[in-house]
Amino acid sequence: GDLPTARRIASTAARAAAFGVMVHEPTGPFRSAAGWVRYHAEIASAVPGLAVVPYVRDPGIRDADLAALVAAAPNVVARTVECSPSAPTTRS
Repeated sequence: GDLPTARRIASTAARAAAFGVMVHEPTGPFRSAAGWVRYHAEIASAVPGLAVVPYVRDPGIRDADLAALVAAAPNVVARTVECSPSAPTTRS
């Protein structure tokens, strides 16, 4: 969603005593890695006491982008990734 709405929702979670929030990435054909970092860092700055977990779907987001995000927003504590149904699993 748009940044003001995402910041508002994260702030609402903080007021409701949540421990953290998962943030879905912005969509759009013209989104850049720097914009991705900025979007998540802005949301994280709205809730400095909460753990922030970006949900990463875009294969264009690299480890360096995640490192830049953590440097900008130390309350980013983990990330999730989308798994393909055909991805190998460890289940037998």
